[in-house]
Amino acid sequence: MNLILASKSPRRQELLRGMGFSFEILLRETDESYPDGLSPREVALYIAEKKARVFEEDEMEGKLLITADTIVVWGNEILGKPQDRQAAIEMLGKLSGTAHQVITGVALLQNKTLISISETTRVWFASLTAEEIAFYVDNYRPFDKAGA
Repeated sequence: MNLILASKSPRRQELLRGMGFSFEILLRETDESYPDGLSPREVALYIAEKKARVFEEDEMEGKLLITADTIVVWGNEILGKPQDRQAAIEMLGKLSGTAHQVITGVALLQNKTLISISETTRVWFASLTAEEIAFYVDNYRPFDKAGA
């Protein structure tokens, strides 16, 4: 079976390589919007499934496609990917010294059959000073990560 990862995330690629899998990377731009009223878990699953569905009409015989989406939930607020430096600083300021959830939805597509799962992790975040947050944002540029 040929494994296909439909993700540009270096972290997902590293994870699969670390588990000893060889895989092909196949990318398609996908709108990551979602309908109002979904629970955070449903949002992560909805977006992961949406990313997989763009491949449904492709010839996928003998292939297993993996897509994923990760969201950060602080209180009742879903923190997406920050659009700029200020948004990243604000997100990290919210998370500083608090607990939040990280939810990852994963969709597997094989022979037009779509299966999805999710995992939720509770994360306790250390208190950071404004200077530490600014240093992190300026040096690590977390604009491709949910919750910065």
